[in-house]
Amino acid sequence: MNTNVSRKISCSALLYGLSLTLALTVGCADENNNGILDKDSEELSEDGSQTDTYSDTGAQPDQVNTDSGQPDDMTHVDVTESDISVADTSQPEPTCDRYNTLGSFVVQTSPFGSGAQGSFRTAPWPFLLDQQLQSGGCGFYMFDPPPTCETACESPLVCGFGDQCRPMPDNVDVGKVTISGTNPEIVMLPNEYATYYTTENYPALFEPGAELTLSAEGQGNIGEFTMTALGIEPLENPLDLFVMTQGQPFTMKWTPGKNSPASAKMMIHLDIDHHAAQAAYVECIVPDSAGEVTISAELVDALIAAGHSGIGTYVENAYMTRLTREAKPVNGEICAEFQVESMVFIGVETQLKDNGK
Repeated sequence: MNTNVSRKISCSALLYGLSLTLALTVGCADENNNGILDKDSEELSEDGSQTDTYSDTGAQPDQVNTDSGQPDDMTHVDVTESDISVADTSQPEPTCDRYNTLGSFVVQTSPFGSGAQGSFRTAPWPFLLDQQLQSGGCGFYMFDPPPTCETACESPLVCGFGDQCRPMPDNVDVGKVTISGTNPEIVMLPNEYATYYTTENYPALFEPGAELTLSAEGQGNIGEFTMTALGIEPLENPLDLFVMTQGQPFTMKWTPGKNSPASAKMMIHLDIDHHAAQAAYVECIVPDSAGEVTISAELVDALIAAGHSGIGTYVENAYMTRLTREAKPVNGEICAEFQVESMVFIGVETQLKDNGK
């Protein structure tokens, strides 16, 4: 039996904690329109077919969220009225999912302090992985096969999900963003790249169950919008080394937050994105009150198989996040989300059969 252990926590991974749902937060595009907020477009693209969002009503998602790792060095784009289409208000209110949720703001708490950050993008991240399998509240994501566009994509377009040429997203300025219900109140202004973040580390920024309200002034065709999420109890690191064995279900346990709201969720993320291997991950979202989640043997085997290489298979990044979240339309089919979270990294050992063969 071959055992490989990863407890790798890089600086980039830690930064990822504060931008978690920024990887989860991208919009919707179709064959005729490469990006919802594409500056050359005059129409909104159709809503994506997947539903992987929820609000503090406690409803379970039909699909799990994704986090595909977004770059932070986006170019600032000045918004004009031609940049963003105004939706037909006679249409039913769209469902917010990973294809059309372009705005994402997060408040995070940890044993090291608290802070906030966010951005509003012009288009979905083009390399969203496809959901290949689903079991319970968990899904397995991977490009299979990788995107293949019929014709070569002309720069700056790239071949992305749905086998379509898609733009790399820019960020747009949505004006001053204020978060109330925290102590102190947070006010963020965009930097030159139209990203938002706090520069101070705040201890005890909010109380579990407190109502946190995000208000954006808006700019251009993205008008002012407000979203609310509830404070959660900080997540305790289980410290245990979890063991994931090929061919067997994998159960992870945690202590539910005693003072967290009933709507709080727990997200589990395991990926094998290492050494230029095929990017793939398993992600689960279940009620925090459940205290555990079991990943089926089918999903375990899919993740291990996707990560197999000459050095064996191991989980590169593993973390768990307690969160509450609201996502809603802010302009036609364009959605934004506001998330309050507490994240910890965990160690996962993979055990293979027949020496990994």
